[in-house]
Amino acid sequence: MPKIPRKGIVLTALWAIAQGVFLTGCSFDSTSGDAIAADDPSTPPSDAMDYGTGTSQMSQQDLIAVMSLQYPQSYEAIKNRFGFPSRRSVTTDYYPIEGTSRWVAIHYHGTTAIDYSFSDSGN
Repeated sequence: MPKIPRKGIVLTALWAIAQGVFLTGCSFDSTSGDAIAADDPSTPPSDAMDYGTGTSQMSQQDLIAVMSLQYPQSYEAIKNRFGFPSRRSVTTDYYPIEGTSRWVAIHYHGTTAIDYSFSDSGN
């Protein structure tokens, strides 16, 4: 299977954000033809802790920065650039996207940020 260049993924994500096109998270059951709802790993789970006051929202400039970073990154570098997350779980920090009900999730292995993802819906 050919790899999609990261630049293509970034441009596609930027286009989707700019156009306000938000897909819902689901998978397709090829045996029945029915769509099956899937959990969105970029949306904070119900047991994610509220981080408290002074938390950050991601602006459009922040979204571009998140997508442009070379991962892995240290927790300190992420915190210094984007501020404290609004919510967090054991392995993920969640930042709300300014002006939407969507989220950016920064995924960690220990104290190292290894990847990011965007929520698919406004949950």
